[in-house]
Amino acid sequence: PVGATQMLSRSGEMSLTINPTNVKVEPGGRQIIQVDLLNTGATVDHFMVNVHGIPADWYTEPGNAVHLMPGASSMVSVTFHPPRQSSTRAGDYDYEIVARSQSRPNESASVTGRLTVGAFHDFRTDMRPATVRSGRNVRLLVQNTGNAPMSYVAIARDPSDTIQFEGNNRRLEVQPGERQTADIRVSAAKRPFIGSTTTQPFSVELAAGDGAQKAQQGQLQIRPILPTWIIPLAAFFLIGLCAISLFGINFYRNLQNDNATLTAEFVANINLATADVLTRQFEEQQVAAQEEQAQNATATALYLTAQAEGDDDNDG
Repeated sequence: PVGATQMLSRSGEMSLTINPTNVKVEPGGRQIIQVDLLNTGATVDHFMVNVHGIPADWYTEPGNAVHLMPGASSMVSVTFHPPRQSSTRAGDYDYEIVARSQSRPNESASVTGRLTVGAFHDFRTDMRPATVRSGRNVRLLVQNTGNAPMSYVAIARDPSDTIQFEGNNRRLEVQPGERQTADIRVSAAKRPFIGSTTTQPFSVELAAGDGAQKAQQGQLQIRPILPTWIIPLAAFFLIGLCAISLFGINFYRNLQNDNATLTAEFVANINLATADVLTRQFEEQQVAAQEEQAQNATATALYLTAQAEGDDDNDG
C-alpha cells in the first residue's frame, strides 16, 4: 500500500512490512503503525519486534513474540505516543523497527521510518511581589512549558494611567523548558504631600509570539510625603514645646525674683551692719568727748581753785 515499506531478511526467509513508514503525531497524542510479518522459511519460528532510535516512553511495542508457521503471516502494531512536555522537542526523528528470529538470532529484517513530533505552545507566569512600594521592582517570571522556542513580551498597564513603568515592553526569548525573568520598576507618577497610604492596581501582561496572553495582577502602594499621623504628633510636639517654654519663662522669672530678694536682704543686712558700726563709733566718740570735757572741767576747776589760794603753779 501507499506509504508502506517492505524489507526482507538476508536469507529471504522473513519479510517485514510497516505501514505507514512516516508518521506525524502531536505531543500527548497517539499514532499507530501496522507491522506485518511473513515467515517465508520452511520451519516454525518466533519473531520479536522492537523499536530503536527514539525514547522508550514515546512508543509501545508488541510485548510477546509472534509465532508463525511456515508461509504464515501475522500483523501486530506499534503505537507512538510522545508525552506532552517540554522535553519532547518538536521536530523529525528517525526510528527503526527490527523483527528478529528467536531461533536464529542472525536472521532479522529492519525498516527505517520517520516520526514527526508536532509543536505545542504553553507557558507559566508568576510575579513577585504582588504588592510593591513606589519606586521598587516587581520580577516577572516566564517558563516555556511548550516544546518549541517562543518569544514573549511583557506589557505593564494600569487603568488609571497614574503609574510609571520602567523596563516595559521587554522581549524575552525562551527555549523549551527554560525560564527567564524580567524586572519592571513601578512608580507613582505623583505622590501626595500629605495623607494616608493608598493602593493602585496594575497588571503585567505576557504576550506570546503565537498570540496567547496571560496577565499577573499587582498593587502599588503610594505613600504621601508626610503621613496623616504626623499632624497630631506635630501638634503634641508644639504643645509640649510651648509648655516647656512657659515653664522656662516662669522659672527664669522666679529665679530673678529670688535673686532680687536675696540681693535686697543682703543689702539690708549690710546697711544694718554699717549702721550698727557707725552708731557704735558715734557713741564711742560721744563718750570720749564727754570724758575729755570732764577732764577739762576738772582741770579748770583745779586751776581756778589754785588761783584762789595763791598757788598758781598747782604745786600745793
